[in-house]
Amino acid sequence: MRTQTTAPTVWDAFAQTSQALEQVGVTDVSIEAEVLVRLAARMNRSQYFANLREPLTEDQSRALDGFVRRRVASEPLAYIAGEREFYGLSIRVDSRVLIPRQETELLVDLALEFLDTKRSMVERRDGSQASTVVADICTGSGAVAVAIAANAPNARVMATDLSADAVEVAAANVAKHSLGDQVKLSTGDLFDAVPGAVDVVVSNPPYVPSDMWDGLPNEVKMEPRQALIGGEDGLDVWNRLLKQGVDRLSPGGAMFVELMPDQIDGAVVTARELYDDASIGSIRDFSGDPRILTIHRRG
Repeated sequence: MRTQTTAPTVWDAFAQTSQALEQVGVTDVSIEAEVLVRLAARMNRSQYFANLREPLTEDQSRALDGFVRRRVASEPLAYIAGEREFYGLSIRVDSRVLIPRQETELLVDLALEFLDTKRSMVERRDGSQASTVVADICTGSGAVAVAIAANAPNARVMATDLSADAVEVAAANVAKHSLGDQVKLSTGDLFDAVPGAVDVVVSNPPYVPSDMWDGLPNEVKMEPRQALIGGEDGLDVWNRLLKQGVDRLSPGGAMFVELMPDQIDGAVVTARELYDDASIGSIRDFSGDPRILTIHRRG
């Protein structure tokens, strides 16, 4: 016979957590409530659904209370969980780095497509398997660098960030996925931390205009301001990256940079003024908005 207890069951905890999150306007209430309960109970999804009628322990209830207080106070779920899925990989995150977004996976898609095309061209010429040099500028958590390296064994990735704290987080992700032989991390400003020419540049730089800061959701403002704000028009970092890349992007190389949709047209014009030996364009994100500026330099 089961011992009587006043402790909430897993299902009760889910219902109470859902209510608390709904009251503060969380969008994906059911998803987030389940994640918080599973974190507190240390259960995977199978265990969670198999134990919905089981009571939480005191330690589990206490942990859940703490998680809910943090989320109600607008702390992002990814920071509470300590990780975010990106390109099918678990990426560690905390308040020192920007949380990877789904639209940023486009940078990885474009880089991998380019690397595959470049590898095929080299193989057709001489059968070699030479490595290709990729620079991930403003790497943050290292999500893009890790995803590229994990899917392109012949790529040598140099990941840089101005924030030493971010590089520390990125180093943990490189180690977590055993990519230390492929990904080299450096602290520095844009190309200053990248030696020599590179074949591919990927970057998700700070691009939010400074006057938009006050209007951002509270949970977004819990992410590092330095990783979000790109000056008065949001393009300070982008403009410096673009100018430095003229001398650093190899012939036949490519650059892929994430920006806000309403910045893309102006960025294309600026890029065409600087890169007269390149094809300039843009790629739309999953919502159909222009998101990634593309530069393909002629070889």
